[in-house]
Amino acid sequence: MAYETTIEASARTGISLTTIYTYCRRGKIDGAQKVGRDWIIPVVWNPDETPLVWEDHPSVKGIYVTLAKAAKYAGMGRASLYYRASTGDLEIHEIEVYGVKHKMVKVKDLDTLQRKRRKKGEMPEREE
Repeated sequence: MAYETTIEASARTGISLTTIYTYCRRGKIDGAQKVGRDWIIPVVWNPDETPLVWEDHPSVKGIYVTLAKAAKYAGMGRASLYYRASTGDLEIHEIEVYGVKHKMVKVKDLDTLQRKRRKKGEMPEREE
């Protein structure tokens, strides 16, 4: 298996070094290994498969994703998510994780929103 340094992974993915180090320390990157003071990461690592969730934090109940990930997953912009929240279709939670406040959405709520949008014909059916 081919590996890359955290700096190379950061340049390839556009994710900050701090976030990559955090993922490595928490074991969220499969195959990441610590070599001395540094980490090496498999080249095949895809950050889209690493959810931005903090399910291990005691203040979080259920699985949440950030608004940016929620917008990407739902295929709409953040402004549309805020609009959906104002109409009652979606609930945006402000969660404090390790002293930083994040606006997040439950994955379960996103799935429900996706089903509603498909039913109304606002988006195509998923190809399996």
